[in-house]
Amino acid sequence: MLAHFRAPIGAGRIPAGTPGAASAEARDPDGGQRVRLHLRLSADGRLEDVRFQAFGCPVTIAVASAAVERLRGRSRAEALALEPAALAGALALAPAQARLAELPIRALHEALAYLAAPPSP
Repeated sequence: MLAHFRAPIGAGRIPAGTPGAASAEARDPDGGQRVRLHLRLSADGRLEDVRFQAFGCPVTIAVASAAVERLRGRSRAEALALEPAALAGALALAPAQARLAELPIRALHEALAYLAAPPSP
């Protein structure tokens, strides 16, 4: 976990207005942590670029970084199959911390739903 916190993978944003890109945010109601996930799909529907912004504790940053590492290059279906328990297990999170692994997954689902059916202007 410390490696993802000390040297996060994919920290940053994808500029607003980038074609094929969407962003979504998920918040933890208990502690104020939040993850904003930015993603861009390639022409063939793969997650070509995934970045994050995390606000909160070191675990929040680590789970967002681990999610980005696992999501880049994946198809939509592969990305949607990623489970919070897999992130929590890969980072050896304590049970009390495992709920934070849900944040990037919830943001991912929301961003992909937006890309599937963006709101009409």
